[in-house]
Amino acid sequence: MSEQPEDGGASDTNMTTASAAPTTEPGRAHSGRNHLVRSPKGHRKGLQAIDHNWGAQLARASALFEVGDLGRAPDDVAFLRRLNTSVKPREGSYKPIYAPEKLTDAVDTDGRLHPDAELLAFGQWLITEGAPGVVQRGGRQINPRDVLKTLATALAELNQRQTETPVAGGRTGPARNLNLTKTILADRWADIFHEAVPTSDFDRRIASLNRLLPAYLDHLRTGQFAIEGKTARKSPMIRKVHGLLGAKSALKASASSKAAPSAASAAPIKAPAAPARTPLESADFKRFAINLRYAASGRESEYRQRLAGALPLPELNYTPEPYQPRTSGISPPANRHNHLVLTPDLDIAKHFRMTALIDRMALLISTIKPATGRAISELLKRDCGIIAFAEDRTIPDRKAKDWRAKLPPLDQSLPTGHHFAIMIQEPTATSLRAALQAMNGEWEIVGPVVPFLIEMAVDFYPDKDASTSPDERLILREQMVAALQRHHWCEPDVLLSDSNDVPRNRDARQVYADDTARRGAPRFLFPRKKGNNIDSDQELLKPEVRNAILDAGTGEALMLNATHYHALKPGRS
Repeated sequence: MSEQPEDGGASDTNMTTASAAPTTEPGRAHSGRNHLVRSPKGHRKGLQAIDHNWGAQLARASALFEVGDLGRAPDDVAFLRRLNTSVKPREGSYKPIYAPEKLTDAVDTDGRLHPDAELLAFGQWLITEGAPGVVQRGGRQINPRDVLKTLATALAELNQRQTETPVAGGRTGPARNLNLTKTILADRWADIFHEAVPTSDFDRRIASLNRLLPAYLDHLRTGQFAIEGKTARKSPMIRKVHGLLGAKSALKASASSKAAPSAASAAPIKAPAAPARTPLESADFKRFAINLRYAASGRESEYRQRLAGALPLPELNYTPEPYQPRTSGISPPANRHNHLVLTPDLDIAKHFRMTALIDRMALLISTIKPATGRAISELLKRDCGIIAFAEDRTIPDRKAKDWRAKLPPLDQSLPTGHHFAIMIQEPTATSLRAALQAMNGEWEIVGPVVPFLIEMAVDFYPDKDASTSPDERLILREQMVAALQRHHWCEPDVLLSDSNDVPRNRDARQVYADDTARRGAPRFLFPRKKGNNIDSDQELLKPEVRNAILDAGTGEALMLNATHYHALKPGRS
């Protein structure tokens, strides 16, 4: 094959080729550096379609790439491969794609990584191996995926520069050796991710790379880093990125300023003592993943509509961080001091469509003319098409354990047939107006109509577009369920309204079916085998509660096919 690898690539590895489609891209123009600049918002879908087509070609040619939305990647490996696709420069029309067929083909006999594998190798070092050689610091911790996207942006910029036409005489253009400034990276980020990020954000991102890249390159030199059994020692493109980020010049300037102090600074000055670091600021927080699962293989097949194991179960990823106010320069409130923030790596606004509606509403009404619950239900169905249940409050069902058990007490000496609780399914403003008019015309409503119960439903639907497969939508749905199970919460005190109920019943519990039963018993997330079963999990100041949570057990694993309850027992909440 006549094609040669890119500068710094492996020359003795197995390669595959594929034909590239034409790369004419509507809505993009060339800048002075001959790179593709921000596109108008109206062209975003078209650009995403082009990216999807290019990614599909790369994925067919090599296992180092994958097509799909970054935010919907089911795990870190998929994220890295999809990100790697954005780094590879698009070839000209019908030009063969030159790429290693698999990772073991991307390391030559000298341990030199092929450019198409450098981002994947760095990702393995950073995420899978935990960045060995990096000295951990306190304060805000890095977000591994932000670091990877920033490095991908820098690599994409260098790849684009290599495609630029040399100047006269065969010399390379000056743009190839420009430092990778935050402005350049912000422009390139917008090109490959189709989103604008403030240029100032790259101060922190560049600082993270300048901290991590030297440790990574040093680790390669030790010969202790292997990719699928092959030792990697050199990463030419990443080394070049490090050189162009300006870290060396900054270090030299710092050293010079320390070596030659000015006369004004020669006199000893006592610096103010640095504030003591809190335990959280000094701690080392690692990114972690929660493996999601169903209660049994039968339930997995039922909910996923696939054979168990046909599609790997997803993860929910977290990077713990000390609490930081959203506005810089503001001290955290006292009740947030030494607090951690756990935010799932799930972009809800980007990947989900949300709807909200009222599922049910209970109304309390009184009438002048006598009626019956059955007559009211039949009238609303016949005249308004409304499904409703009406109960005479002077003849309550003493055995009721649903919403009726929580109705406010009524003087039982009042005459029957005039005071009702009406539950209406899926009410709207129009249907409620029609229902009240129909009842008023038939029995003459007297006094105020009091809403007693409103049951809201908020639904999350994974977005459907050309780049999202059914498998990706399923994984997004499962990740959303897992996030809601862990984060849909409220102040516990508002959950108790029955003086006869015990505080323990405010605690979270789940009910799920396994392969032996269609519905199991409620399981508290922090079960207590013996002892105090009255106090709530929230009462951590009580030793018996705290010890029950902090014992050697792990608590109940949350199941994707579980129904969760809070507050009063099922049927009474």
